[in-house]
Amino acid sequence: MKKEKIYEITTISSIIIGLLVVIINSLGVTPYSGYFLLPIMLLIAFYIVMLKIIGIKTNDKAYVFLIPIIIIILSNFIFKVDSSNKFINIFIIPILLSIFLFTLVDENKKITKNSLKWIIDLFPSYLFSNMGNMKLPLKDEKTKSNLKNILIGIIVGVLVGSILIELLSSADIYFSLVVDKVFGFLGKLFSFDSIVKNIIIFINVFIIFFSVFINLVDNKSKDSKIKVLNINKTILTTTLIIMNLVFLLFLVSEVSKLTVNFLHIPETYTYASYAREGFFELLGVTSINFLITILIISFNNKNERTKIIDILLTILLSFSILLIINSYYRMYLYINHYGFTVLRLQVLLFMLMELILFGLLFRKIYIKKDKDEFKLFGLILTITYIVNVYLCSDWFINILNKLINKG
Repeated sequence: MKKEKIYEITTISSIIIGLLVVIINSLGVTPYSGYFLLPIMLLIAFYIVMLKIIGIKTNDKAYVFLIPIIIIILSNFIFKVDSSNKFINIFIIPILLSIFLFTLVDENKKITKNSLKWIIDLFPSYLFSNMGNMKLPLKDEKTKSNLKNILIGIIVGVLVGSILIELLSSADIYFSLVVDKVFGFLGKLFSFDSIVKNIIIFINVFIIFFSVFINLVDNKSKDSKIKVLNINKTILTTTLIIMNLVFLLFLVSEVSKLTVNFLHIPETYTYASYAREGFFELLGVTSINFLITILIISFNNKNERTKIIDILLTILLSFSILLIINSYYRMYLYINHYGFTVLRLQVLLFMLMELILFGLLFRKIYIKKDKDEFKLFGLILTITYIVNVYLCSDWFINILNKLINKG
């Protein structure tokens, strides 16, 4: 199909979905559902239909990637999702959506480190410049005449319809109440404040829906690649040595604190204090270690990797695992004393995920030709996040705290 026709179909579809989102938000749904979840559902449905209309062959295997998106969206309608997870969903769902859409339009697309660019290729790339491609099918006289006739039909229909409504309302009280409800809703929909809000909603939805689809069609066969870094091996070696020395010092400090206590920590320093102290900083440290390791292994020039660097990375990962075990111990003491909360359970899940990912990084250091590493990383991240959405909520926290209290 010609691009002109694709632009016309996309323009009309974007107008329809923009109006639908405006109507949905006028029905009193929650902002999270009205502004995010339901528009995402409409976007997926419309895009699938539009791809068939314009004749782009789709990859049926890609629908597997739709499963986690549906599971996450459904959670909002099954129970009250924690506010932190609602916030994270705003980032996670678009990432999963970009994977689904790109694998849907091109069966040759594989999940690799370059897949990290897919979300950027869809949004916000060319967000406003794509607007220059908007097309409405108003070229020939026949179309213009049809549009004119539609407008005349609307005017006549409204006049006749208003007379019929008046007569039927007089004849049936229940119908009169229904009409009052409908016009009450329309009154809210077209009040000045609502008009301004609805125009803003429509414009935002239209731009995003239109631009993302154009980017999808234009980039479906584009091979986006992340540039390989060239960090010098001497710089890497020096940095890793210093990092490992710092972690060695910290490890000695921890052992001393819990055994010899040669710095004479006050007696008021309890296990609960120990558990609270610097917990989230330790998580930040392990996350930094993970990012540095994956940066060196997957994104840096392989010629800059040496056996010494691999050994230093192994030591760094070993320290990271010890830090996670240390954090688990702190959290165990803390939960034992204060019980579970959503955040504490999220932290436990996050640390479990980190342990698995660090295990994969160990494997990656010594098996350099593992092409499916990011597919596996993505699977672990997705499963952990879905478990987090469903279990890190008040209903499950209450169950856990009851079990602790019984014990």
